[in-house]
Amino acid sequence: MKKEYVSQEKLHNGKITAQLAKEWLQREQSLLINAQTGTGKTTSLMNAALQLATQNELSEYYIFTAPTVNLCEQIAQNHPNGTILLTGSVKRKEELINQHIGEGNRVFITTYDQAEMLVSHLKLLNNTSKYNLIIDEYHRLIADYNKNFRKKTMASLYKLQQKAKSVIALSGTPQLILLDSFDSLITVERSAKPLFNEFSIVSFPKKMPLAKCLLPYIYRRVNDGHKVIVFLQSVKRNKALADKLNENSISAINIDSSIGKDNNAYLSIVQLGRFPENIDVIFTTSLLAEGISINIEEHEKIEVIVVAHKFSNFFSPLTIEQISNRIRQPYARFSIFTENPSDFENCNSMLYNYEQKFRSLKIEAQNSKQNLIKMTNGVTELTVQSISSCERNAYLALDGKSIVIDELAILNDISKDFELYYKSNRHAFIAALKKQFPHYTISCVDYDLDSQLEEDATKEDISISDIPLSQRFTDQDFELLQKRQKQFDFYLKNHDLEPAEKRTLKALLPYTSCYNLLIKLAENFSSTQVNLLIDTLNGYVELQTLKRTNNTNFTLEYVQLIAGEVGDNYFTVKELKILLHEAHKLAICSIDGNLLPAEKMQKIYFFKREKRTNSKRLYSLELHTLATIAAQFNLTNEEVANLLKCTIKKNEVIANVDLIYLLLAS
Repeated sequence: MKKEYVSQEKLHNGKITAQLAKEWLQREQSLLINAQTGTGKTTSLMNAALQLATQNELSEYYIFTAPTVNLCEQIAQNHPNGTILLTGSVKRKEELINQHIGEGNRVFITTYDQAEMLVSHLKLLNNTSKYNLIIDEYHRLIADYNKNFRKKTMASLYKLQQKAKSVIALSGTPQLILLDSFDSLITVERSAKPLFNEFSIVSFPKKMPLAKCLLPYIYRRVNDGHKVIVFLQSVKRNKALADKLNENSISAINIDSSIGKDNNAYLSIVQLGRFPENIDVIFTTSLLAEGISINIEEHEKIEVIVVAHKFSNFFSPLTIEQISNRIRQPYARFSIFTENPSDFENCNSMLYNYEQKFRSLKIEAQNSKQNLIKMTNGVTELTVQSISSCERNAYLALDGKSIVIDELAILNDISKDFELYYKSNRHAFIAALKKQFPHYTISCVDYDLDSQLEEDATKEDISISDIPLSQRFTDQDFELLQKRQKQFDFYLKNHDLEPAEKRTLKALLPYTSCYNLLIKLAENFSSTQVNLLIDTLNGYVELQTLKRTNNTNFTLEYVQLIAGEVGDNYFTVKELKILLHEAHKLAICSIDGNLLPAEKMQKIYFFKREKRTNSKRLYSLELHTLATIAAQFNLTNEEVANLLKCTIKKNEVIANVDLIYLLLAS
């Protein structure tokens, strides 16, 4: 089999072009495309098929098939013109196919199980008809080839593949795919753009119930301003965990195959490709693990959690990579929750060799085939019965009058053995993840030693007090702790404060000398807003100080470049982003200073103004003043002045900066 490579230079902004996709289809070969999520392979091939359908003869069709209904629905939603969606629930399919063709359309979107029906009907309409087959998430053909699941569907799809004019199979994880079925493997160069910022593995004791570990962790992340997607392969547990969070004022939902198609959260993900607006936490199974794409805004902080547990068999590094790709834009953190290895579990860290396993099982099958033919003196009815009785072990099947080796069955067993191996060898599991994600530093965190988790994290219930914060943290507490801030944790140990409240009060305490302002901020600001406010205050004081020095500094250079470029002009989000990054590159030569990402520096040092036209929103940036900080955080000028005075004191710059100038600068 030939191997080809597509570099980033041949892509357009990291995306596969429709022209490249057309060239693949016109080769009339069987091609396996290895491309990561986000390269636009689905969109480019759909657009290519729609273009070719108008050029080629009327009896040539293009069939795009995917493993799940929700994935097909998302594809159809993105390409409504010239296509028709065929799933098991669609009524009067033949009539709809005839109508679709009668309107001059020849592109179809189907689930795997409907592809054979479609091809059969097209052949009935015209025996000379030809079809081009595009198979999305092709690795599922192996994973689902199970006689207790969808073996017949996958076998028929595999046969359709052999008879198609051209085949384009898509997968981001082709390791377990039978490459001999293809003329060429085309690997698209992976983008250097990170999928997420942090990668952590959180291990917890085997005796600790999952809920006691997972719920407090989620509770903390949500209160830090994150939205969370949890992949856990147990519908029952997902529902129970979602109910528990909802009881404690965190909006959670379970999305599984039983959810109604009119559910707003489901529609938001499948049709709009967005995280549901009013939901904090999504629990789901492998239903959303492949194909589905979720888009996020720059300000949204998302964490994806995979639970690899005795009742949640997410131990395949290939599946985990698929899950990690569900978010289109870089997101905050990707985490895996798993049990600590048992004391008796071995320390084997060797990677699973699936190629060697395949060769070994195929040799066994060949020996079984020869022995079976000798025993039965050729292919007879007895041969067929013998095959049926030993098929699971021997991987043999009858094709007409010939005994053949069922290679798909071998690969399916290897895919299961692959997961079981890593489930039993946790050290090897971590080693495999490091190989699968070579560009990330994976932090392995012992749950008991995780300083980010609160002391009460193992409590069964997560309580939220109904008593106002001002009655649990009084002005006497404030007065005392203003003088003794280092005693904060010890002093407030028995004050019935929630973990998020403790963190907020502790963070804000050095920044205000007014008790009422502290309570106002703690009660009305999320952790994200508190952190941004503190960063903005420190940034404002830092910038005013830098302006009075003659030192070349990255921060000063950067904000002056932005202020000079923007002026009074307004820009689209894309234009503004380009401007921020170009200024970041220019200022990077001034190596002293705080080398923050461009977007974070914009949030800290600038006030973002918005105006709307009939067709779009435009934005401008203005360096922060006392008034703009007040406007951004819905505070009064007096409240901001109070915060800034404390910031100056905390940063010990009173002697170097004219306080009146600093507070009134515009």
